[in-house]
Amino acid sequence: LFRSFNSGRGGWIEELSDTRLSAKLRELPEADLEFLTLLCVDGLSQAQAARVLGCTQQAVSKRLRKIKKYLA
Repeated sequence: LFRSFNSGRGGWIEELSDTRLSAKLRELPEADLEFLTLLCVDGLSQAQAARVLGCTQQAVSKRLRKIKKYLA
C-alpha cells in the first residue's frame, strides 16, 4: 500500500524541537514515515497522497488517524 521510504527524506525529523515526538517518529515503520513526509513536508492533501500511493482517500485518512493516536 505504501511505497518504500527513502531515508534521505526523513531529515525533517531531526529538525523538530520536540525530542519526544522525534523519538516516537523514529520508531515508526519506514512506510509510515514516507506517508507523513508526503503529507507534512511535501504538503500533499489526503486526496493527492492517495493518488500517489495508489489507495483511497479513506485509507489515507484511516492511516493518519492511527499514526496520530500512536504519537499522542
